[in-house]
Amino acid sequence: MSVLAETPRGFFISHEDAINEAVRGLAIKADPDFFAVKTPFRMDLEAAAKANDKTPRGRRKRNVSGDPFLEEKKIVSSFLEELKDGFSFKSLPESEVIRENNRSAREAVIKFETRSSTFEIKRGRNESSEAIMEKDFVLPANCEYIQDNLSSSHQDFKKFSSFDVIVVDPPWTNKHIKRRKGYEMTQNEDLENTLVAILSRCENSLVAIWAPPSKRHREAARSWLRKSGFHVTVRLIWAKVTQSGEFVVDLDKSHKAPFEFVFVGERQKSDERDFVVCSVPSGFHSHKPPLNRVLNALFDNRCEKGRCLELYGRYLAAGWTTLGNQCLKFQHKSFFIPSDR
Repeated sequence: MSVLAETPRGFFISHEDAINEAVRGLAIKADPDFFAVKTPFRMDLEAAAKANDKTPRGRRKRNVSGDPFLEEKKIVSSFLEELKDGFSFKSLPESEVIRENNRSAREAVIKFETRSSTFEIKRGRNESSEAIMEKDFVLPANCEYIQDNLSSSHQDFKKFSSFDVIVVDPPWTNKHIKRRKGYEMTQNEDLENTLVAILSRCENSLVAIWAPPSKRHREAARSWLRKSGFHVTVRLIWAKVTQSGEFVVDLDKSHKAPFEFVFVGERQKSDERDFVVCSVPSGFHSHKPPLNRVLNALFDNRCEKGRCLELYGRYLAAGWTTLGNQCLKFQHKSFFIPSDR
């Protein structure tokens, strides 16, 4: 079960379990090394210094003056406190594990990213109720994909209006992230032109837009929903933690935060609510967990009852349509290992 725990404030989910549920029946599983996040990510020299630190490794009080995420930290901390009654994290890592600095996860990611593979298949679907292997890719049950750029120059946007749930994971610009092979970042103005053209036609849809910590990008996501005629009714805070429950980056990092956000819009206006979605992430940059279980819990099983679409997606989900130029990225056979290993 990918939802490991739930409180009134949010959900603790397993991204790894969600992937494995989607490929059940194929005798494979996601390589667990991808999710072997045992300590906060640091530079190797920082990790070595931390491993040699003789002071206690519990969370230290920091100067919170001007902290842009003070509110989010309080919300997530309250959620983690609520979890203690029915959920247990692993023990804090020993010095040697801190010194290794998530080496197995980092090496697994590098190996995966450097493989030579081309995504020549442009579109396809699995109409069966079981996951299948098609050529080099794993297709979950009842899924469809369109491997293409989402551009206002060639898409018929009317076709998107029939979807009941639309999740958007925009390829945001990020000056701290070097360009990756196949990862094309898009300026906010271009994203706005495309997404407002699409979403404004979706009269009956529930729309969820992922956004990184950047204030500019968070405000843009809200703006696109507003310009498309939606009201933000839920803000999800994706809190990324290690297997021991520590945040995946030290909280004193000035240009990083262990949070990303999802702004959920509806046509009907109501008071905005905050919920936490907490998980151990993979070692890949901004590899998002599926939101179907969370959206089902908050919005009366909308994903289960209706047609679902993810735009700019990098993975496939059972029962969903995914459109994006990297939609097969995490479906390649090299992402998986035999389930008996």
